[in-house]
Amino acid sequence: MLSSLVNKAYSTLSHPLKRGLYMLKLNDIIISEETDNLNAEFLMEIMEKNEEIEDALNNEEQIKKLVEENESVLNELIIQVSNAFRQKDIKKAESLLIKMKYYDTIHNRLKKLKHDLGIIE
Repeated sequence: MLSSLVNKAYSTLSHPLKRGLYMLKLNDIIISEETDNLNAEFLMEIMEKNEEIEDALNNEEQIKKLVEENESVLNELIIQVSNAFRQKDIKKAESLLIKMKYYDTIHNRLKKLKHDLGIIE
């Protein structure tokens, strides 16, 4: 029982998105699955990213480029979330983590696509 708790804690703390969501939970904030808090510009950006993935389905170089771009965005969001928590700006951290969830979904989609196409880096 204790080892499963330790494993869950490790999994939560080692993944930046899970860690950030946990820190929000410690501040009594739970992010819902709804997109009411997002502006139309950001939603368009995510839709465009998903369209780019669709357009790149058989283009290994384009997929690698999309992976690199997405990792860059995620890394920047990780830094911004960390700074927001450090400055105790919980609302900003919440907003950034909502965006991070979308980019993490794109990350997972690209990872699966790379696996399915046998792309090795």
